[in-house]
This record gives sequence, C-alpha cells and structure tokens, in this order.
Amino acid sequence: MNRRNRPRDADATPRCGRCGRKIVWGVDEGGTMIPLDPTPAVYEIKQRRNTKAYIERNRNAMVIHFATCSNRKVAPHGRTE
Repeated sequence: MNRRNRPRDADATPRCGRCGRKIVWGVDEGGTMIPLDPTPAVYEIKQRRNTKAYIERNRNAMVIHFATCSNRKVAPHGRTE
C-alpha cells in the first residue's frame, strides 16, 4: 500500500517523511508551503548588558524543519537538499 492509498486518521498529525517527527505546514507570502517544527526553542534577545544577553522564549515562533531534521541530506558543498 503506498502513501496515497494509506488510510488516515481524522486527527493524524503530519510527519516528516525522512525523520518521522511531527511538523506543521506553513504558507509564506508567495504561497509556498514550508514544513515547520511545532515546538521549537526560539529565543529573542530582549536586552544586552556588557557580555550578558537577557533572552525570552518566543512560543509563537517556529523554526523551518529543514534546519532540525535529523535525516536531511547534506550535499558535499554543505547545502541541504
């Protein structure tokens, strides 16, 4: 049975085809669908003092899944495919 014919649960969460982790599909301004990590650790610098940076976690931000996928293919020149 291939992917298209496989039955889907009504509450099935989309998953990455390479690593199997949960993803959320976002759409950018140009209409391109982008896979995102649903629970990323995204931090914003709120204030800097000398050598310290005071940060705050932004729970509304998401990271593109290509940056965190454990099974992404890496080309010899360093770019991901």
